[in-house]
Amino acid sequence: MIAPLSLARRCGRLCLVALALPALLLAAVATAASERGASERGGSERVALVIGNANYHKVAGLTNSVNDARDVAAVLKAQGVDVIHRKDLDKAAMEQAIGEFGDRLRAGATGIFYYAGHALQMQGQNYLIPVDATLSAEQRTRLETISLDLILDQLSHSKVKVSILILDACRNNPFERKFRSIGAGLAQVNAPEGTLIAYATAPGQVANDGDGENGLYTAELIRVMKEPGLSVEEVFKRVRIAVSRKSNGEQIPWESSSLTGDFYFIPGKRPTAGDEARDAAWANLRLTEDEKVWSSIKESANQDDFKAFVAAYPGSPYAAFAARRLDAMQQNATVSQDRAAFIIQGAVPAPAAIQPSTQGATAQGATALGSAALGSTALGNAAAAPVAAQPTTGGLRGPAWKRQEDIPPLECRTVPVTEELFGYKITKFGSECRQPDGTWRKIH
Repeated sequence: MIAPLSLARRCGRLCLVALALPALLLAAVATAASERGASERGGSERVALVIGNANYHKVAGLTNSVNDARDVAAVLKAQGVDVIHRKDLDKAAMEQAIGEFGDRLRAGATGIFYYAGHALQMQGQNYLIPVDATLSAEQRTRLETISLDLILDQLSHSKVKVSILILDACRNNPFERKFRSIGAGLAQVNAPEGTLIAYATAPGQVANDGDGENGLYTAELIRVMKEPGLSVEEVFKRVRIAVSRKSNGEQIPWESSSLTGDFYFIPGKRPTAGDEARDAAWANLRLTEDEKVWSSIKESANQDDFKAFVAAYPGSPYAAFAARRLDAMQQNATVSQDRAAFIIQGAVPAPAAIQPSTQGATAQGATALGSAALGSTALGNAAAAPVAAQPTTGGLRGPAWKRQEDIPPLECRTVPVTEELFGYKITKFGSECRQPDGTWRKIH
């Protein structure tokens, strides 16, 4: 009988390869099956955390957020996603759920986070609000809420290939009225590489919770997620078009994306039956010219924008909105003009007080300068002696006043103005109005 060692020596490398070949074939088959299964699922692994907060302890609750989270979780589970679904979480429970989400993520996987509930922005950062938050003071915001960065950190440290965050949290927020630094809606966040962040409406804007079973945004999201063969970019594009159309342009969803790979909620080719009809239906949903123009001007403070829109698109469904906005702006303009600044009639305003300037000339020098420069001693004499102030209404000094008819509908105020005229410091009263960019501009 030949010993195994002797046999191995005689066969050499050929026998070793033959003995190892079955194991190599089994490993190759297992790897191919794993990759095929991963491809069918749209990634090596897909994990989702879905949270819906509605029953807040200290403020009014939300109608649809729990329903929205429940239905999104059901759709994802039907697509083979490993779903962690939670509702009405306090801060500790939210942190625990996020930790569990991070533990399940693996390198190369796809991470999906969906949140419906209250959230707020403060100093350019977004915070999700647990149901037990009180926010009794502004400095407690970071203590009682969950920063969106916490979810982004879990996805980043896990080295997932694709990260998708969906925030249906741009709702009317009772907390934002408490503090000056808390803004409306959510702030736009630059998505890290491999990440898509989807908002229910544009940054800084507010979406209504809705009156039906689901909010408008999530209802459209659920419908489009069920269509096979759509890339994630196409999904959110179709959601944006449908929500904008159904809200008459008042709510336009927004995405920030830096995806570097492809992702499909339902991979594969779309069914051939009905493709042409479906594509034609979506073609009809593309934003029309008037919708694009309305989206660009609806936050404008210029009356001319709305006048031009009504004139150019009288048959548009947005024409009524434009007309109402124009009417409101004109009413505000009337109120603002009643409070607006006034201008002095005459070449030289009446000084409220005249003080000799240490850097200026004497009164005689001022008169001579006025005669040489202006060809008249009258102006120089006017600067050398105070002019008696004439009584006016409203408590303002100076001669007759008249309303400035062309002042824009802006906030205006009366301010003291000090000027130097022919070597004398003159204090008078002027007006300035706030411009759309926040700066103040003198009217006279």
